[in-house]
Amino acid sequence: MIDWGVCVLMKILLAVLLSTALLTGCASTVNRIDDLQVKGKSVGLGIYTVLDNVKNHYNSSRKRHAVMHGLYRQKRFLEAVEECRRLKGQFEGKMDLYYDMWIERCEYMNTQGLPDNWSGVFVATSK
Repeated sequence: MIDWGVCVLMKILLAVLLSTALLTGCASTVNRIDDLQVKGKSVGLGIYTVLDNVKNHYNSSRKRHAVMHGLYRQKRFLEAVEECRRLKGQFEGKMDLYYDMWIERCEYMNTQGLPDNWSGVFVATSK
């Protein structure tokens, strides 16, 4: 089982709806935390978390978080690890357990010899 180290997980539809609410003044922020294909399924899904009590500095942290995920999807795992280290402590530490887990994931993925056409989706081998 994967433990992302965050309190709230959601799939993409709910994330889109919540993001729309954010644009209208809701005081939360949504971060993509994974793209996962669970055992027995053929399609990966985006997984998101919500942080409430948004602070002004969250916006720059969200951008850095998105950059980190972009590096991961480009198989630039060691650079993604460095971004995770920079992100630790951001979001008032609410994502720190996630960043610890993601560093481990990136270090593992860096050893996997992924194909050039890798989709960026992690395929879970257990439920």
